[in-house]
Formats: sequence, C-alpha cells, structure tokens
Amino acid sequence: MTQQPAYLYKYRRFETNSLRALCEEHVYYANPLNFNDPVDCRPVVTMDLGEVELEELWFRLLSDEFGDRRAVARREELRTIFDENGDPSVNKLPLKELVKKLPADLDWLLARRLKAWGVLSLSARWNSPLMWSHYADQHRGFCVEYDMSTSYCPIVESVDYVGNRRVRASDLYDWIIRGSASSCKAVFEAYFFAKASDWRYEKEWRVLRKEKGRGGAPFEMSAIYFGVRCESSIRLSIAHMLEGRHLKFYGVDFYSNSSRLKRKRLDVRQMFDDGERAITREFQDLVLLETAYP
Repeated sequence: MTQQPAYLYKYRRFETNSLRALCEEHVYYANPLNFNDPVDCRPVVTMDLGEVELEELWFRLLSDEFGDRRAVARREELRTIFDENGDPSVNKLPLKELVKKLPADLDWLLARRLKAWGVLSLSARWNSPLMWSHYADQHRGFCVEYDMSTSYCPIVESVDYVGNRRVRASDLYDWIIRGSASSCKAVFEAYFFAKASDWRYEKEWRVLRKEKGRGGAPFEMSAIYFGVRCESSIRLSIAHMLEGRHLKFYGVDFYSNSSRLKRKRLDVRQMFDDGERAITREFQDLVLLETAYP
C-alpha cells in the first residue's frame, strides 16, 4: 500500500465549471466509462471457480440485477439446445457446457453492479509538465491543492500501475455470495484502481463515491497554483474570488536550465496592488486617447 501523501492536486482549465467548483468547493465524480483510457475500469473476470460455484455466482448477479424470473428465463435460454430445424430440443445443455457461455455475461454483470460509482481523479504531484499540458489547457489553467489531513472520505487509494485488468471470479464469489469484506476490497481495487504502466507519470489517486456528478470536496483546499501561461488577469480574478479563505497562491515556472517546474509563493496583497495600478494606467491611457480624439 502506497503511503498517502500530505497533499493531492487537481489540474483545471479556466472555465465556468472550474470557477464554480472553486467558489462552491465542490468536485466532480466522473463516470469511469468516459475516461481517456478505453480499458480503464473495464477489467475481465478470470474463471478460477468450479462449475457449480461459477453458475451460482452468475445466477446471483443476474437475479440481483433483474430479478429471479428473468434470471431463470436467461438460464433456460442458455441451456436450450436447438435441432437442425432450429426447434428447441427436449435435451438441455449440461452444466459443463453452460459455464463456457458465462464469462462475457459476468463481465457485463460486474459492470452493471458497479455502474453507480463515480471517480474523482487526483494527482500526488503539482509539477508534471505533461499534466499541465493535458488537463490545464497547456499551462494556461491552474491546479488546486487539497490538504489530506482534512480528509473525510472512506475510499481513497492510489492507482496501481501494473497493467493487470483481471478480477478473479473467486473474489467475486466470496464478496457476492459469502459477504467477504476483503474480497469486496480486492474486486474494487482490480476494477477501479488498476491502470496501465504508461500512465505512471500521473501518480494518480482516486476517491470513490456511490454517485456520479457534482459533490462536496472530500478535503479542504489549501493552495492554488497558476500555470506558466496563466494570464495575470486570471490570477487576479481567482485571488479576489477566494479572498479570505486563507489559501496560499503559487506561480509556476520552468527552471532556466531544465524542463523541470518550480513554484514561487505569491504575495496576494502585491497582486491586488499591481492589478489596481494596471487598471489605473489603462484608465489614464483611455482618457488621453479621448482627449487626443475629441
């Protein structure tokens, strides 16, 4: 288990939704099916159970989702053997042959079982040039720092970049049939917290909630980082909007001799003073132009 960092970060572009999230201190729990990686949160169930247990697991998942009548009807449908004329035979498919048809159903039923869960994706780092480019409008946006010591969410885990997309049927059985908490955790880790090694640079942590969409932030904001290309007017607007919340503000820039990023604490009062002076200069220039062109 990876040690939980002191802070986690969310990269954002400057837009209406991100400003509303700052003002209202909410976050967005995304539908995993909409993630960039098409195989993220789409594991396959590996068949490490006996035939009887596998059919029992499949039937329980089907029954929980659609009710006993539809589950029984589906089982009969799969067991039906058709003759050369396409008519159903009196003979039924034996259990050994039936379970060969179940893997695709199990993948689908597991996805149905977990479809309600939303995922909040965060990072353990604020200084990733790639993430600034991908998620913060090519360094024009900002990054929110959350203080993990104020966390009140029950499910927050680091992503495991092992590339393993397998959920063991035995873990699924012990969770669904026997009510095992440890097996439930194993299924959730394989489903929500496993990702290809290519994404390792993100150092991602995820928060789960059994509801998708907007929700209150599970941690308190502690700082705002402004991207290298973030305009001064945007910095000033956000600083004014969040005035009085006891947040730190940082400007991000590259080291002069490398591609690594550094941060510098910003003096908020100085930002306000500079902004007022800029507005005054613009007003004076406008007055001069009006005088020159009566």
